Amino acid sequence: AAISRELHDSAAQSLAALAMQLGVAVRSIDDAPPHTVRERIEGARTLANSTLEEIRMLAHTMHPRVLEDLGLVPAVRRLVRELTAHASRPSDMTVEVIAAEDVGTLIPTAQASVLYRVAQEALQNVVRHADAHRVSIQIWVDDDSAHLEIADDGVGFDPDADRARHAGIGLFTMRERVALMNGVLHISSSAGTGTSVLASVPLHTVTRLAEPTCVKN
Repeated sequence: AAISRELHDSAAQSLAALAMQLGVAVRSIDDAPPHTVRERIEGARTLANSTLEEIRMLAHTMHPRVLEDLGLVPAVRRLVRELTAHASRPSDMTVEVIAAEDVGTLIPTAQASVLYRVAQEALQNVVRHADAHRVSIQIWVDDDSAHLEIADDGVGFDPDADRARHAGIGLFTMRERVALMNGVLHISSSAGTGTSVLASVPLHTVTRLAEPTCVKN
C-alpha cells in the first residue's frame, strides 16, 4: 500500500505531466517557431530528470541502503549532516544525536528502517518549518521496544489541526509507517513551545494470521 501510494503521488503524476509536455511539443513542431519547440523540449527534459530523481528517492525511501552500509546511528548522523547543510541558516541550528553506537545492532532491519524514515521526515519538518536553534535526537532500546525521539525548540504547531487538514508535512506518513510495525507515534507540540516526535516500535513484531473462514455451499 505504501509503495502504491508513493508511486501514484510522485512518479505517476510526474510521468503524466511529462507525457503531456511531450505531446504539446510534438503538436507544435509544424506550426511553432523553432525556439518555442526547443523550449518545450527542454522543459520536458528538465521534468524527466526531476522524475528520475523522485524514483531514486523512492527507492531509497522504501529501503534505505545507507542502513546496510553504516547502521542506524551513523546513518542518522549522516542524515543530519546532509539536511542541515541545506537549511536556510544551518549555522544557527545545532543538532545533537544521543545514542550508544552499538544500539543499532539491537534493532532488526525492518524496525530500523521505520525509525530512520521517521527521523528523515521529522528532520525535514524541522529544517523547513520549525525555525529551531537546537535539536536533539535520541535513540535507545529497552526490554521489548526501540525508540527514537526528535525534539526541537522551534515555533511549534497544532498536531490535531494538522491531522484534520492532512497538511503535507509528513505526519500522516510517519504515523502510518509506525502503525504498520505495531508501534506508537506520539507528537507533542504547541505554538511557541517546540515539537517532540517520539516513535516506538516493538523489537519483535507479531504477525497475526487471519481466522479461517468456512464457505457453505
